Order: sequence, then C-alpha cells, then structure tokens
Amino acid sequence: MQYPTPRHLTNLLSINTQASNAHELEGKVACECGSEEFEVLFVGKRNEEKQRHFMQVVKLGGRWFLRVGARCVSCRREHLIFDSHFHGWNGYVCTDEQVQRIARPPFQEWRCQQCHSKTHKLTVSILGEDMEHAIGESDDALTEADWFEAFGWLIVETACTSCNLGPCRIVDYETM
Repeated sequence: MQYPTPRHLTNLLSINTQASNAHELEGKVACECGSEEFEVLFVGKRNEEKQRHFMQVVKLGGRWFLRVGARCVSCRREHLIFDSHFHGWNGYVCTDEQVQRIARPPFQEWRCQQCHSKTHKLTVSILGEDMEHAIGESDDALTEADWFEAFGWLIVETACTSCNLGPCRIVDYETM
C-alpha cells in the first residue's frame, strides 16, 4: 500500500505499516545516515501537567509558533518535522505568505523530564481526512498529488535513549 506522506517527511519517516492506513501515518524518525537517535529541537512553550511535559504554541513578536525539529546525533544534520506556518491544514491551505517569510525563532533543545538527556528516539503520527473530503473542503487548494500536506493532526512522541523514559507524547496538535 502507498501511504500518504507529507513531502518534507518522505525521507525521514520509517513507516509502521501495521499502524498506518490511507489517512493515518505513523513512523519512526530515521536520518538518511541510518541513525534513529536525535536531539529534539523546538520553538514552543514547554508545559507540565500531571507530571507530563509537552509543547504548546508560543506567541513571539506578535506571532504564534510551534516548530519541531530533530538533529541527528550521528551526522548532526537538522531535520524539520513540523512548522505550524508551513505544515498541516492551516500551514498549507490557509497559508499567509507574509507569515511564511518572517524569520523563524531559534530552536531550543528538548531535554528528558527525568534525566535531562538531550538524546531521544522519535515517533511521529499524522492524521488526515480521506482524500476526497480534504480536496472538497480546500476550495481548490489541494489536488490528488498534495492532499495529505494538509493533514489535520500531529503527534510526536519521544523515548529517552539514556534512561528509557517513554514513549512521552510531547506534541498533540490539531493543525486546523
């Protein structure tokens, strides 16, 4: 089966075929160098609730941001996993070109809430409408070639490689 995958994640996700289907995608983040260990990078507000740490959007310079990246611990290459101004329904369909041109705030490093290590393994889950529904709701902004770029929900989970805490859901974000 061909799983719908946003273009920017095509070479980054190792898809879990047991958990994925025509409008839900789950996969481990894996660098092209072969490593599955990353330093998690983010622009957002780190919150804690019921002893669980997670990210939320943050207002900086009058704009709301949520960005997630991953720096490979082996080759040091940085990968963009999500930027709310480019990805998902609001970032792709309801895009504002002026917002897309503004400078992005610098990333912070996510640390394990238990041991404070920077190194994690990551799993990404993306949920979207079925193709016909997404295209129909987009006012001609989407086609069969790009409909999954406008996914509706993003989940990012980490597992610490030092103390094995995880999986910890650090992003659970509706993109609409």
